[in-house]
Amino acid sequence: MPIAAMASGLASFAGIPRIAKPVLIKDNVQSGRYVTIDVWEDKDSYLRFKDRFADDYQTIDKECEKLTSAERQIGVFERLA
Repeated sequence: MPIAAMASGLASFAGIPRIAKPVLIKDNVQSGRYVTIDVWEDKDSYLRFKDRFADDYQTIDKECEKLTSAERQIGVFERLA
């Protein structure tokens, strides 16, 4: 199941310190539309992760590429509450 593969890829980073949680959500209106959200404790944690795990992240992203028709970053957001 493609969704299980995506979730598995996300879960592989779940134990990394300072990543609060990777989230996979689906659109209940448009079939086949999903969004992944990586929630970080702070911006510096995210930037350190990108430096430390860039190759691993690219590998998983490449594996999941066949499961997507399009991918784009919609922003870098900060939790306010």
